[in-house]
Parts: sequence; C-alpha cells; structure tokens
Amino acid sequence: MDLSLETRTHVQRMQKALIQMNLHLHKVISDLTGLTSKARKLVRLKIWRQLLFGWLLSCLA
Repeated sequence: MDLSLETRTHVQRMQKALIQMNLHLHKVISDLTGLTSKARKLVRLKIWRQLLFGWLLSCLA
C-alpha cells in the first residue's frame, strides 16, 4: 500500500472517530485559523498606525 494512501486512510478514520464523539476538529481548527488571521490583521493595522503617528510627529517637530 502506498504511504500517502495509508496516511489518508488513517486520518479519515481518526476524523470519523472524532466526529462520532462529537468533536468536530476541522471546525475548531478552522475557527482558530480565522481568529489567528484576524488577529494578525489587527496587529498589522496597529503597527501601521504607530508608524504613521511617528512619521507625523517627526514632520511636526
């Protein structure tokens, strides 16, 4: 049996078992990824604001 096929089969079995236990891991991972992405965007926005504020202050000085 091909290793990638064996791996896929094993992952599918684990996912099925988790779903039967009402643990929807794919939804949890998706939610965490979404939060992480949003958090990264907020951090970038805050950095840009601070850079712009610093630049404006230097222009006024």
